Amino acid sequence: MSDQSPQSTASEPAPILIPALRAVMGDRVYFVSALSLGEVAARVGFASEVHKSESLNDLIQRRLKGGRAEEIAEYLVSQEQRFFNALVVGVYAGDPTWQDFGSITPEQPGTDLEIPVHASETFGFLRLSGSETLFALDGQHRLAGIRRALTQAPDLASDRVGVIFVAHESGETGLQRTRRLFTVLNKTARPVLKGDIIALDEDDLMAICTRRLLDESEFFAQGQVAMRLRNSLPPNDKSSWTTVTMVYDLLTILFKSVYPRRHPDTAIPAKILKRRRAPDETISLYYTFAHRYFELLAEGFDEVASVLTGDSPGEVVPLHRHAEGGHVLYRPLGQRVFTELAAVLGRELSMEESVDRLKLLPTDLAAPPYRNLIWDPARAVMLNGSAGASLLRDLLLLMLGEKPRRSIEELQKRYAGFLGVQPGDVDLPEPVV
Repeated sequence: MSDQSPQSTASEPAPILIPALRAVMGDRVYFVSALSLGEVAARVGFASEVHKSESLNDLIQRRLKGGRAEEIAEYLVSQEQRFFNALVVGVYAGDPTWQDFGSITPEQPGTDLEIPVHASETFGFLRLSGSETLFALDGQHRLAGIRRALTQAPDLASDRVGVIFVAHESGETGLQRTRRLFTVLNKTARPVLKGDIIALDEDDLMAICTRRLLDESEFFAQGQVAMRLRNSLPPNDKSSWTTVTMVYDLLTILFKSVYPRRHPDTAIPAKILKRRRAPDETISLYYTFAHRYFELLAEGFDEVASVLTGDSPGEVVPLHRHAEGGHVLYRPLGQRVFTELAAVLGRELSMEESVDRLKLLPTDLAAPPYRNLIWDPARAVMLNGSAGASLLRDLLLLMLGEKPRRSIEELQKRYAGFLGVQPGDVDLPEPVV
């Protein structure tokens, strides 16, 4: 911060004594403790004070007004098993003081209790006078979510969350140190990987149903699903039909776009599919719906049936996924495209009718319209770019008698660009319905 103390818009909080651990890392002294959510909301502000620029302050505030804070508030209000990582809080000015225990006396005389020297200097109390300025260096969205949650559920004020206090020095040097810490904490933070969500998340409906498919479905009992953190399959994989992350993505499409139209009475709003665990009976309904989709793919495409219902996927996969291309539904990207088409068809048709319509489409990757859009015959590799896949979806919709997102002229121009010819020299695929 600058030498000028930030202005407070609220009355000064009362002094507070907090049990804490004192620690040193590098040249920083910090204190690990806990505060009630009520104290956090009342005492801790946002980190806009670490910037002199008003426009940067506005940028931070706009970010905090986004959906993330609302998601956190809903999580706090609705989840009994709630938990947060510790907030990192900068402490500026005021009169914070630290008092260590100094010594520990055994409850029973004669007890042989040897206390390490560092222990007596680690345990103690941190006293905040109330005149300090506290601001969140890490956890600003959590702070915003806490404040919103308390307006909806005041009883949450007694919950306690871990807080790490870091002293902030005045002057330009101190401001630079605090900005550096702020950016390091936020820049090095990484979102939870999709693979971790699939393996561990007990609220995310797609993750729950993906795990259940792997555990219970006969379609995936013979290693048909590769445990990869990417959607694509490597050339040396000769036995997997798809990847676990693609199964998750396919369920996301089905649960957000198809299930609500077919079963509106039991549908869960899309915004909470990942954040709030559904009742067990609802989970079972979604699982049955997902399982039925793969069953329909097997019923509609003999090549899919041979890998999902057979005993030896290692013998079947090389027949339909190879250097010449093979079957589009033996590529995770092809599975996604077909599921997205099913979602569009599902606006008017049942899932059974949608898959019946998909059966009319060509499936040879080496042939139009897949060639040069998602399959490169010269290099014998999939083209996983979004532009080619997006154009392919439009062409396939046109073939299915559905209205594509682009005009015919735009489709012809873009298709010609992928094929390397003039728009007048390219013919759009013929309808199949």
